[in-house]
Parts: sequence; C-alpha cells; structure tokens
Amino acid sequence: MSSLSIGVVGLIVNLNAYFLFFLQVVILFSSMRFFGDKKMPPSNSDSCWKKNEISTQLE
Repeated sequence: MSSLSIGVVGLIVNLNAYFLFFLQVVILFSSMRFFGDKKMPPSNSDSCWKKNEISTQLE
C-alpha cells in the first residue's frame, strides 16, 4: 500500500512538472506575440490606446 501511495505522489509531481513547463511555454509564446504586436503598424496600437483610454474612463 505504501509503494502505491509513493507511486501516486510521484505521478502527481510529474504532472505538476509537466504543467509548469507547459505554463512557461504558453507565457513565452504570449510574450512573443505581445512583443510582435508592438512592431505592428501604428493603426493597431492607436486602436489599443483608444481601448485603454476608454477602459480607464470607465473606471
């Protein structure tokens, strides 16, 4: 029984490690997309700025 519980704990630790790795990959890709969007034409950033202004006014 104790060996079974150790195996379950090991499985959970492995899943946590995989999840953290996956999370880091997602964060990396989203930050790359974010920095890529900054290099887009100014029309896009203008609309983003307007959205930010509207959201700050709503607050």
